[in-house]
This record gives sequence, structure tokens and C-alpha cells, in this order.
Amino acid sequence: MREPAYRLYNCERCQVQVRICERCDRGNVYCAGECAKIRRASRSDELRRGIRGAAAVRDDMPPGSAAGVSDNRKTQK
Repeated sequence: MREPAYRLYNCERCQVQVRICERCDRGNVYCAGECAKIRRASRSDELRRGIRGAAAVRDDMPPGSAAGVSDNRKTQK
């Protein structure tokens, strides 16, 4: 049985050197501790703001515009 391969990287937030195995590696840039939790929390806040922002833009569009038409198609299915 071969020994698993690892990738070394420095956490983008705290600069701690991290070792992650090939199987678990998903392009991680944060350590698994507090840094990853903080990033997930800030990312979900960004997504919520983005969704609200997209809804506001869509509400400002005139009826029949491209965004309005695609929204109507989704609800008609």
C-alpha cells in the first residue's frame, strides 16, 4: 500500500503551514480551524447580500425584460 500524498500550503489568513491529503484536497486555502469557520461565515454573508442585490436589480427592470422573462419561465414549469 502506498503512502498518501500531501499538499503543503500556508493558510491565507493566519499563515500557518497546513498539510492536506490528496483525497481531502479541494483547493483549500484556509486551515481547518477558526480561519475556515470565519471564511464560511463571511462567505454566507456575501451570498445573502448578493441575493438581495440581485432581487433589487430584478425589481427595477421593466416587465418583459430578459431577467423578468427568465424568472417567469422558471415559475411556469
